[in-house]
Amino acid sequence: NHLSYREKFKSLFPNQFESEISRLSNTAISQELRTSNAYREIINNILNQLNNKKLHELILHQLISLERKTPSIDPHHVLTLDKDQYKTYDILSSRHQFPLQNAFALTIHKIQGLILPHMTINVDQKIFAEGQVYVAMSRAPT
Repeated sequence: NHLSYREKFKSLFPNQFESEISRLSNTAISQELRTSNAYREIINNILNQLNNKKLHELILHQLISLERKTPSIDPHHVLTLDKDQYKTYDILSSRHQFPLQNAFALTIHKIQGLILPHMTINVDQKIFAEGQVYVAMSRAPT
């Protein structure tokens, strides 16, 4: 009785998240938003290609853990959900968010410490110091 990750996901959480996750390309570039020792292939400030299966599995493992109230797998291999609570007037609301973002573009500040294989640098009037251009250009090996 072995179900695929997609079948498990759908059986546990019908109509939740599936449509949004399925719209990702097979090689979506992402970046982790906070420092953690989560999934071994995702490290803070590192860009990664996540295929749909890997992302589905990360989310599925986390959701299963939340449902059982106990971790089902090693927590160092799972992206954890950040829970934010807001109180506006007398209304308390909360949300869960995976600490990933699409990485279509990065600021020069954000790429410090990274080595990127390819890049395009937008050098316009918003560059306020020559050192910024140097930092950006020094992030590519060639």
